[in-house]
Amino acid sequence: MPHVPRFERAPDHVWVMDFVFDTCANGRALKCLPVLDEWTKEGLAIDVRSGIRGARVVEVLSRLVSDRGTPRFIRTDNGPSSPRRRYSRG
Repeated sequence: MPHVPRFERAPDHVWVMDFVFDTCANGRALKCLPVLDEWTKEGLAIDVRSGIRGARVVEVLSRLVSDRGTPRFIRTDNGPSSPRRRYSRG
């Protein structure tokens, strides 16, 4: 797996994504998946649902790739909520 550069070099070079959790006023949990272009700081997508599984991450990224092309790298923290095995190319 290639090393993700510490600094981006141009738009669509590095995208970043991570899960964000929140709760509605009624107590219902929300899971958000924001995807940002690290160079421009543009919000490319934000998917908000009660739960987001690996297949949904693939759908969000596939839509972005079809609209913008494939980034060189996608940076994520690969924490316990990251379904990395479902969307990695390895």
